[in-house]
Formats: sequence, C-alpha cells, structure tokens
Amino acid sequence: MHDLSTNETRKLTNELEVHHFNPAISGDIVVWGKDVGDKGDQIYMHDLSTNETKLIVNSSTFKWGIKLSGNKLVWYDILNNSDIYMYDLSTNEERRITNDSNNYLPSIDKNIIVWDRESGNGYDTDIYMFDLLTNEMRGISNNPSEDWGQSISMNRIVWNSGRTGGLDIYMFDLLTNELRRITYNPDSQHDPFISGNRIVWGDSRNGNSDIYMYDLLTNKETRITYGLSSQSPSSFSNNKIVWDDSRNGNYDIYMYELPEEPFCGDNVKDPSEECDGTDSDCPGMCDQTCICKKPQSKILNNNNQSVTGQLIIILQKNESGNWKDKQIFSQTGITIPANGLLKLDTGEDSNDNKVFPGWNNLNVSANEAGNYRIHTSFAITSNKIETNWEFEVR
Repeated sequence: MHDLSTNETRKLTNELEVHHFNPAISGDIVVWGKDVGDKGDQIYMHDLSTNETKLIVNSSTFKWGIKLSGNKLVWYDILNNSDIYMYDLSTNEERRITNDSNNYLPSIDKNIIVWDRESGNGYDTDIYMFDLLTNEMRGISNNPSEDWGQSISMNRIVWNSGRTGGLDIYMFDLLTNELRRITYNPDSQHDPFISGNRIVWGDSRNGNSDIYMYDLLTNKETRITYGLSSQSPSSFSNNKIVWDDSRNGNYDIYMYELPEEPFCGDNVKDPSEECDGTDSDCPGMCDQTCICKKPQSKILNNNNQSVTGQLIIILQKNESGNWKDKQIFSQTGITIPANGLLKLDTGEDSNDNKVFPGWNNLNVSANEAGNYRIHTSFAITSNKIETNWEFEVR
C-alpha cells in the first residue's frame, strides 16, 4: 500500500511463497484474497487505522474479482458455478447474490452491485444489477452482442459494448433509466471506469492504447496519456487514475491526478442571495450546478444514556409536489452518546468522534436544477427521530 499524503509504502502481507491477490481498498480498509491451494481461497482484511489484520471469509471455494465499497465487499465464486457473493464487514454476514451460474467480475458502489452475466453460449454477455436495499435484481443491457467490463459510481454504470461492430463505451443511469453512448470512434475503446461525473478508458485510436477521459458535466472528451507503450486504466477513484505501464521495459505502476471535482458545499453563499452557478458564486464550478445553502442537519440525543440504531439518509427531489427518492444510504449500529449530537454533514458526534462517514462523504450529488432535501431518520427500536434539510440547485 502506498500513502500519497506521506509518500510511504507499506507491506501488508509477510508470508513467503504464498499468493495474495485482488487487493481492494475503501477508506482505511484493505481486503485481498489468499490462495491456500486445494483448500480454496481466503479473504483477509487490514484496517490501516488500527494496523489490525484478520481473516474474514474462510471457505473451500475460489474467490476472484474482489471489490470493496464502504463496509461491503463482493466477489465471484468459480467453484459454485460462478456466482456473486457479498460480505458485510459491519454485520460479519455473507450473502449469496446470484444462484444461476455464469456471473462474473462484480463491482459495487454503496448498496448497488453490478456484474457481467453470460447467457450460457459464451457469446452473449450482459450487465446485471442488484440493489441490497430493495433486493431488486434487473438486467441493464440486453442485446445480442457482448456487454461486459462494468464500473459503477453514483448510480451510473459504464461498460464495454460490441453492439456497433467495434468496441465502444456505454453508460446507463439508474435514476433516469437512460442509456447513453459515450464513445463513437471506430477503433477500440475498452476498460472503462467511472468516478463521480468522469469516465476514463483505454483507447486504441492512436495505434497503441492511451487513456482518455469524458466529463459528463461538460460533455468534453480529453486525452490523458501520450506514449509509445500502451496505457489502460486499472482503477479510477475520485480524481486519481492508476495503471501498469511497460515504458521502462518492465511493468511499473503509474498514477495521473486530475483536478478535483468541484464541490460547492464549502463555497456557498447565504441562502437569501441569488445563485446562478457562476465562478463568483461557487469557485471552480464553472457555470455548473450550485447549492445555495450549507447543511446544518443534526440529530440530538437528549437521553442520559447512549443510543444505538439504524441511520438512513435519503436524497430526495421535489417533483410536482412529491418528494422522490434519488439516493439512499443506510447503516446500522450507529451510536450517539448520552446527551450527544450527531452532525450529519461531518459524520461526527458532539465530541468530534467520527461515528459514520458523513453524508458529504457519501457522494450525495444533485446534478439537475430543482428543489431537494436530505431526509434523515434514526431508528431506535420503536422510536424514530427524523430531520429534513432542504436546498435548491440552480
């Protein structure tokens, strides 16, 4: 593991002649697989904040394609006819997601799992999705060509598609049910990743593969890498793209850092003032959306003892007088101290202890003009505390 803030590289495993594979990271948690031969694969977890390593999944099956988002990790199990599994670190519960075989390479973003599913003839692959909150499974792509290699962020799914004869990038928005073609070049575009409002992929239009980016806010395509060797993204998170590159003869790891995506939550004006989304209103927004109020959502615990319950945060949009759900976050086991205050914008209690990520670290995003609110409920057995924070996006 390499820490970009300290430039420190740390070795997390120390076993000789043991194959560790598929590392994934989310926050302070790193997970990976360990090959134990005929006994199958194990999955381990390391907490960077406590320096603790522990075994979390131990079964006699083979687990590939490990991915992690928050406290949930997913993989596909090739021994059980290649099905998708999920493990919740907060509850220590394992869950089988599919039971029909031919499911591969899952990705996860919060409570949404997506994966590639073969039809069985080996020539038709489609993208499927499962919502852990609603238990809904649905097919995202359905055409005779192959669709595979998906990535998900903020309810948007991207993947490779061969439906036009070549290989292009497509995107599906789960909130609007809109399918959108991203690339139109006749050469191959492949290995897409999405993070926030930006998509990156490998592109063969220049002979070898280079990395390109598409910005969904500006609808602008940008070439990222130039070189004689091939570059194709291995991962993309927030504003950082990483890949392996053979420009020096052997393969090394490279990173490209994009400008941070602007978030105007720290640059907002007084809600009584006009906001037209210009640079003066929200520095760096460049005429994109602007939120004209800073969140002050909070939950008070007036009891003389701590309370533990389930926290649910829902981003809702007012559509014709009705509040429609756009994004949902749920976490159990949240504890508010006696006579304490849970500050939802920072995810801290009244003593500045972090008790959950904070809604502004959950990729809560309102990219269309309109009236919104963040509806929050904290359920303790039969009692429920609810708060609303309303704001306008122009």
